Amino acid sequence: HAAWALGVAKSMLDDVEELAATKVRMGDMAALVHRTTFQKGYAHHRSMWAAARLLILDVFSRAEAVVAAGDELTPAVRADMRAAAVYATDACRTIGEW
Repeated sequence: HAAWALGVAKSMLDDVEELAATKVRMGDMAALVHRTTFQKGYAHHRSMWAAARLLILDVFSRAEAVVAAGDELTPAVRADMRAAAVYATDACRTIGEW
């Protein structure tokens, strides 16, 4: 489920970036992309997405290496996989809410 959540959140971020270039607020002729509050929020959530993605890649790559070596996944590795997936999903939900 983490891959799906990351894909949806990335699509949302891309859509928001595109919309912000033309979106203006009533009484303000500057596009949303030029507002520092938008820039801060966008950068924060884009970084949150990147961190979640890197965590997934790191944890699941390590698990894949364990299996490729012919070893069993330990409970700790399985817990890391679950925690990374939950974190990524929660981060992506936060991005979507933003």
